[in-house]
Amino acid sequence: TRGAQRISITGIDGENVYDHHEINDVLLGEVWLASGQSNMDMSASWGILNGEEETKNANFPSIRIAKAYKKMTSEPQSEVRVEWQEITPVTMPYLTSVGYFFARKLHNELDVPVGIIQSAWGGTPAEFWIPEETFEGKEVLQKEASERKVNEWNPQIKSEGFNAMINPFIPYTFKGVLWYQGESNVGSRNYDKTLTALIESWRTKWDHNFPFYIVQIAQFGKPEFADNAFVRDAQRIVNDKVENTQMVVITDVSSTDDIHPKDKTTVGERLANLALKYEYGMEIGFLGMIDSPEISSAEVNKNQLILNFDFGSGLYFKDKNSTGFEIAGADEKYYPAKAKIYLNQVILEAKEVKNPVFYRYQWSNVGASNLYNEVHMPSSVFQGKVE
Repeated sequence: TRGAQRISITGIDGENVYDHHEINDVLLGEVWLASGQSNMDMSASWGILNGEEETKNANFPSIRIAKAYKKMTSEPQSEVRVEWQEITPVTMPYLTSVGYFFARKLHNELDVPVGIIQSAWGGTPAEFWIPEETFEGKEVLQKEASERKVNEWNPQIKSEGFNAMINPFIPYTFKGVLWYQGESNVGSRNYDKTLTALIESWRTKWDHNFPFYIVQIAQFGKPEFADNAFVRDAQRIVNDKVENTQMVVITDVSSTDDIHPKDKTTVGERLANLALKYEYGMEIGFLGMIDSPEISSAEVNKNQLILNFDFGSGLYFKDKNSTGFEIAGADEKYYPAKAKIYLNQVILEAKEVKNPVFYRYQWSNVGASNLYNEVHMPSSVFQGKVE
């Protein structure tokens, strides 16, 4: 049912009623957990794109967001301070914008109530959201966590966010997770392992292989370095290797000078489009394709390196003069590559590289995709080796 309901609970002992409670204004619908750091927590009051107009039109009694109170604890908690809030012009400016736009798209397409559990905290690394026992016996995860610098502004201690802001929701049933985080892990070369551990630990806690949707972080930082690119590529790797995951690429709607991209509408709606396709079986986009191009394999033909793509129908370069590809031989010395497209392939070559082995694309902190498919979705940054 789509309207607000009332739940009555009555205790009966034989013919005697000894207790009675009523819960009013209850909705039955789709619920998603939205977590991560500031880009997930970011609300219209921060100054999102078209924020004033979106706030004015935010009248959706069938969309509710429950925002978890920010807290960190050394031990897992069973309770968290939270309250479902109906979406109105008064409440919407202070709740997750990504979650709201995701919920609005789902609500409009499915015509059912949608709830978002917002449990996010700006400046937090992934380790903050991973259960304590997950680190046991995992040297890489322990090392990454130990390198976090604790300060009063950005909570950093491993597991304390999970304990206080995620554990209390177990075993509450939800459809899936929306995850927007990674900026605080820039500098890591093991974020793929960290994020994989987080996903697997949450699924273990819930005993459910729920969908896990990732927003790839925006391009940001000094262009001469690639710390940001390593994290974005790690997110791509997780999406490729961990089952029941999806990822949204946003380099086409974010700039290099803002770690908090203002266009949250596109982010939320792209997440929703993927959910509508993969979780609700709807045909979204042109011929049902709403995905970004994904590199699937690489091969060598003489001095050319050939990259194959899934969701690569209609590949094109937005700027043919600056494609962003580099290749290298066994020495891993990279050179800019000439690139041409044939069907769902990109063919690379560089006169300095006679026997190509390694390849990378837009490998910089500020590398933004220049490669799109026929539904105008951008490719992720990536690097790899011909096997």
